Amino acid sequence: MPTSMRIRPAPSLASKATNALRIYITEQFAEGGKIPGEHELADRLGVNRGTVRQALDALRREGLVTRRQGDGTYANHHVIGIRTRLEDLVEYKELIRSFGFEPRTQQISVDIEEAPEESAQRLNIAPSSLVLVSREVLLADGNPVIYVEDTIPQSLIREEFEEKELAESVFDFLEERCYQPITYSLTEIIPRNCEGPVRKALRLPPNHAILQTKSTIFNLNNEPIMASQTFFREPFIRYHVVKRRKGS
Repeated sequence: MPTSMRIRPAPSLASKATNALRIYITEQFAEGGKIPGEHELADRLGVNRGTVRQALDALRREGLVTRRQGDGTYANHHVIGIRTRLEDLVEYKELIRSFGFEPRTQQISVDIEEAPEESAQRLNIAPSSLVLVSREVLLADGNPVIYVEDTIPQSLIREEFEEKELAESVFDFLEERCYQPITYSLTEIIPRNCEGPVRKALRLPPNHAILQTKSTIFNLNNEPIMASQTFFREPFIRYHVVKRRKGS
């Protein structure tokens, strides 16, 4: 058992302000409209106007607000109404709730295995290194809708744990048991026919089309800490992407 002191990087003030402002705009301006000016927002958030500008610029890049020269900043109701965006890194239970369903996790297995070549490459570890592999199905109102396989290098695990922790929140597991807060993921989207144990777990007919994603999760040091592949059952889960013209 490691005895080293744990140090958590604190979120930046701009990041905190951006999250607080995102919640405020989503809750108060769901129908769109002009939001308060920088001075009022700074007072509301308890930060300076420079931090507010950083937060608004981040939300502009997300498409959540539009800034009109000489007029002010407006909430974009088209984007606020989107429940699932592909660029958002969210827990799958939260995703299921956003569709109005009650989520539940059905854990299939938690095993220590040798990393297959693809996972080893994605995680930048030696082939056949030991990894923790968690497999589970997420249900929406009792219906299986998402199959998940998460792979974490065993060398990153710093604390003893119970298997159910992985089913509750793999993000929390990475932070609490591996000391690895995540920052972003790189995701490949693959349409495919679903067969084998995934088809059985999701209760799908033969040759059923499904959306698969392969993600590599990175920490604050830009190091890969988890490889994940996920299968989404139609029509329960659909994603949206907000694209901006380059340079805008």
